[in-house]
Amino acid sequence: MTLNICEKINQSIGGLFACSPVNEFIQISTPFILPDGSVIDLFLKEKEESYVLTDLGETFGWLYLQTAAYSLSRNQEIIIKDIVITHGVEQFNGMLITRLKKDDNLADAVLRLSQAIIRIADTNSKLKVPTFEPITEEVTEFLNKKNLTVERDKKFIGMSGTTRTVDFCVHRPHGITLINTLSTPLRRTASIRVDKVFTTWSEISYLKDSKYNFISLVDDSINLWTKNNITLLNRVSDVIKWSNRDDLQKFLE
Repeated sequence: MTLNICEKINQSIGGLFACSPVNEFIQISTPFILPDGSVIDLFLKEKEESYVLTDLGETFGWLYLQTAAYSLSRNQEIIIKDIVITHGVEQFNGMLITRLKKDDNLADAVLRLSQAIIRIADTNSKLKVPTFEPITEEVTEFLNKKNLTVERDKKFIGMSGTTRTVDFCVHRPHGITLINTLSTPLRRTASIRVDKVFTTWSEISYLKDSKYNFISLVDDSINLWTKNNITLLNRVSDVIKWSNRDDLQKFLE
């Protein structure tokens, strides 16, 4: 199944789309991104005579995290309803899905769902919420000045079989440093980000046997991180404050 689907995608829309098995799904990494730079991943599941393509709830999960009230406005819900109808997409249990037959155009379904996700994410710009810039671009600039090979959004297969994404993979002369950034404007989303980073490090902890080291890079410009947050991250990684550039430099030498 995996080979045939990936061949279909590559033949139809080229090599910008990467496929990998994740439990009962085929994960399709697209070249599209959300407004904050996050890569849009889709998940395909085979039924008896059909496929189901879904975002597994990632779009609305992302959208809720952008709002102060963790909810959508009435106008926003109306716009989203129009978007899903226009793109032939369904809302089901918080997920965006599209169903297709085995002989339907899979590439078209991937593009339609991706476009719907982008348009739904863009409804966030209509909300009156505080603007916030994550530190990822600052970190990118900092790393690029070190003349090291840096990969963004590097994917690894976790011990559970789930694909885990790391913000930065830095190739040093004597090893590899993986960096996940923790940056958010809201205290209630800080713990969500901590849990996600902790899970990622735990899932790929086997890499430490191959000269990898893990850094949890905390944006300390806003005091959102609790002592328990830092303690948890310290169990699986080295925790560095973004304001301490010298500490980060030492781990990259």
